[in-house]
Amino acid sequence: MKKTLSVYPSKKELFWGTFYMLLELFGLSYILMYLGSLLPIPLSPEKLNVVFFIVNFGATTLIFRKFIKRTLLDAKGRLAAISFAAIRGFLLYWAGNILVGMLILRLKPDFINVNDANISAMTEANFIPMAICAIFFVPVAEELLFRGILFAGLYKRSRIIAFLVSTAVFSAIHVMGYVGMYPWDTLLLCFIQYIPSSLALGWAYAKSSSILSPLLMHIAINAIGVYAMR
Repeated sequence: MKKTLSVYPSKKELFWGTFYMLLELFGLSYILMYLGSLLPIPLSPEKLNVVFFIVNFGATTLIFRKFIKRTLLDAKGRLAAISFAAIRGFLLYWAGNILVGMLILRLKPDFINVNDANISAMTEANFIPMAICAIFFVPVAEELLFRGILFAGLYKRSRIIAFLVSTAVFSAIHVMGYVGMYPWDTLLLCFIQYIPSSLALGWAYAKSSSILSPLLMHIAINAIGVYAMR
C-alpha cells in the first residue's frame, strides 16, 4: 500500500464534508420525515428513504465536486491499475465476508442482518428507485464521506488510525438506526459483519491511491446484493 494518496480532499471540502456527515448521521432523516409529514399525502417510509438517498448523493457530490474532478483527472492512464485494485479488494471482501459470516452463524445460528432485511423489504416494495439508489447513489455518497473524509483525512497522519476510524464509523452507521429496536448482541454481530467490507474498501483505496477503486467495489457489492433480493 502507498504511504500517500494521489488526491486528497481540500481543507474546505473536509470541513464542509464533516459538517454534512454529522448532519447526515444525526439529523437529516428527522428533517426529511418532518418535511414529508407536511405534504398533503405523506410519503411512505420507502419513498422517504429514496428521497434521503437522493439528497445525500446530491449534497456529497456538490461538496466534493472539485475532489471528484481532481480524482477523474488523476485516473487518466491509471484505469487498469485502479480496476485491478478494485477486483483484488472485492476478492478480499468476499473471503472476509464468508469467514465472518461462518463465525457469526456459529455464535448465532438464526442470525439475520437487520439492515439487510430492512433494505430488502424496502427494495421489494419499491424496486426500481431503491435499486438505482443502492447501486449508484449510496456507493458514491458513502465513499465520499467515509473514505473521502475519514480514511483520506486521517491517512497522512496514520494509516492504522485511518483504517480503524473509517471502519468503525462505516460499520456503526449501518446499525445505529436500529438501536433500541433489536437486542444488543444482534446489533453487535451486524456491526462485525460490515468490518470486512470496510477494511477491503480502505485497502483498495490505499493500494490504488484512488477513491475510484473502492467506489467500483462498492457498486459491485451493492449490485450483487440487489440482484440477490429479486
